[in-house]
Amino acid sequence: MNMRFGSGAGSVGEFVRGSVVRLFFRGVGTGLSLAFYLLVSRGCGAAAAGVYALTMTVLNIGVLLTMAGTQESAVRFIAEAASLGSRGAVRGTYRRLLKMNLAAAFLLAALLACGARLIAGYVFREPGMDAALRVAAGVLPFQCVMTLNGQALRGLKRIAHFTLVRNVLPPALGAAILGVLLAVRGASLKLPVYAY
Repeated sequence: MNMRFGSGAGSVGEFVRGSVVRLFFRGVGTGLSLAFYLLVSRGCGAAAAGVYALTMTVLNIGVLLTMAGTQESAVRFIAEAASLGSRGAVRGTYRRLLKMNLAAAFLLAALLACGARLIAGYVFREPGMDAALRVAAGVLPFQCVMTLNGQALRGLKRIAHFTLVRNVLPPALGAAILGVLLAVRGASLKLPVYAY
């Protein structure tokens, strides 16, 4: 029996397979995230975990501002271009979104890097956090590219790849890098941010 969800939709089996694959990779990613956070808190201490959490919050706000809702547009327009069978249209859509998002990301990254000391001292009352915020500023354009790549993969119906890029690779690489940095350099407030 080949049930379908609607006009042009895939079969129930396709839907279930995609859901199981995504659930599996999200579970693996969640386990890796837990390992990373345990490594941060136990290896670097509570203060470093707090600086990491605040810095990641600033980074996520930066991504939100620079992407300005284009994540959903990327999924829609790339899926539309892919449905026409035009690789050129997919590439063109991706390039336009990438240029727009990177321009905003570099501008906001420059503002964050310049204002890191003020934000650390006056907003968070954590003067030693300015270096971590500067690292976050440097990561912001890369994070925007990763977000756009993930949404493009969703638009191309590459859900397993999207889940790997979004949920598995960041904590896996972060935990591996943090483990090496802890072994080589020892604990510091900035170390988890460097590892991310």
